[in-house]
Amino acid sequence: MPLYEWQGRDLSGQPQRGTLLAETLSEAQERLREQGIRPSLLRPVRPRLRLSWYAKVAGARPSVLAQFFQNLHQSVRAGVPLTEALELLARSPTPLSSVAHYAAKRVQAGVPLSQALAETGFALPPFVLPILQAGERSGKWDETLGYLAHYFEQEHRLWLITWGALMGCFGCYAGCLLPVLLLIVFWLPNIMKAISPDPQWAEQFYQRTFGPVRYLLWGLVGFLAIYLLNGFLHRHPRWALWWEGVKMRLPLIGLPLQRHAAARFGRVLAMLYEAGVSPSESLLLAGQASGNLTIAKAARLQAERLKKGASFSSAVSAIPFLPHTVLQAIAIGERTGNLEEGLKRAAEMLEQEAWAAKTAKPFVLTLVYYGIIVAVLGLLVYWSLRSLAGLYLEAWQWVKEATEM
Repeated sequence: MPLYEWQGRDLSGQPQRGTLLAETLSEAQERLREQGIRPSLLRPVRPRLRLSWYAKVAGARPSVLAQFFQNLHQSVRAGVPLTEALELLARSPTPLSSVAHYAAKRVQAGVPLSQALAETGFALPPFVLPILQAGERSGKWDETLGYLAHYFEQEHRLWLITWGALMGCFGCYAGCLLPVLLLIVFWLPNIMKAISPDPQWAEQFYQRTFGPVRYLLWGLVGFLAIYLLNGFLHRHPRWALWWEGVKMRLPLIGLPLQRHAAARFGRVLAMLYEAGVSPSESLLLAGQASGNLTIAKAARLQAERLKKGASFSSAVSAIPFLPHTVLQAIAIGERTGNLEEGLKRAAEMLEQEAWAAKTAKPFVLTLVYYGIIVAVLGLLVYWSLRSLAGLYLEAWQWVKEATEM
């Protein structure tokens, strides 16, 4: 979704500037009119910083993002201006030093942090800029940066657990299965032809016995290709939202992703509602901050319903992937007048549930990968015994034909 920068004056005539995410220019103009802004400048944010192709597509590891937002969070909590905090990060030897240096200059010029980061062209997760926008609209920088720092710290811990659990699997694949399969598929036919007195018979015997092994090799290559494609789509700024929506609909895999998206939705909605942002605008920003394209589109449609007089709880209940916990918190909050507190508690519960499900993921993957290894080894043993039996039968047939002659 494009990010637009705008400058204009509010109803009191005071100059204002900021950013917003919108599908089209007309939608951005409509949202500014609803906020009482008369824009004098409205244009899409274009990348202005020269970065490597990898930085624009793959971005940075969770540990790098965790360090970046943790340092910003600590600086803001200590009362350090945002510009100085970014300059400190720019002087540190990190992969984001050039991004921080550019952002510091732009923030010093009066540009919001979300726009400054968007102008760098660096590939950030799709929910980061909307969450930063929510922090800018609500003025809750401490809560916003603290949430992003905590999220990426958890992602880094999960990455370490996953990598440690799967190293043994990758070692078995690369050091055991792959050489055996390569030997059978590419070298064994030539060896059999070289030592056999009848090369044509050797080729036929190989095709009957070891022919299916090549499909097993291409299956493992395809599995590796899907794994790499998942990593590419997960980080690519253009395809990340679409791919996240596809994975959210898958059984087992989609549950923690749904909970994280719902938790971000509830947390940002509570933040904006507490800051006095209009319900329709809060719903739009919360949908974008969820990091899910389906939720964002549904939130945009329900925001139109709110403008026509629909109740807040009925509009939110029509958004997919939101569990009963969030809907119940909104229904109770509307009656008690404490909506933001209920949404925050619901978001915390959903985050705990999502992280618990994600923590179990490495162990499940380990069982699946080792199961594949055992199955492949079993098939190789079967084909080896089958080849020995076939060779024995062929030799017996030759001996029988020789004795009859």
